Amino acid sequence: MGFVKTQIYFREMMNAIVFLQDEEKRAIQKDFREQGLFISLKEAEAIWYTYGLNHSDSIWKSYKEEKQNMDIKELMDIYVEMSEVEKDRKKKFRKTI
Repeated sequence: MGFVKTQIYFREMMNAIVFLQDEEKRAIQKDFREQGLFISLKEAEAIWYTYGLNHSDSIWKSYKEEKQNMDIKELMDIYVEMSEVEKDRKKKFRKTI
């Protein structure tokens, strides 16, 4: 493979990876919406990353694969914890100003 072909192949692979991640973030976002919570794509990514850290065997699985073995309630609990940490951080920041 020539240098240019290698670059094009690599770029296509990176686009595919980003697309898959975006698709999973949107799936998480959709599941939260069904529960009545509206989250951003960044929040969805952070929730999934935290879930992956808590379940090291699941970090390399896609959301669609793991969804069959988990409960959305667990992801919602992670979201609540993240929200509480963010509120505390904002309170501390306001006190320092």
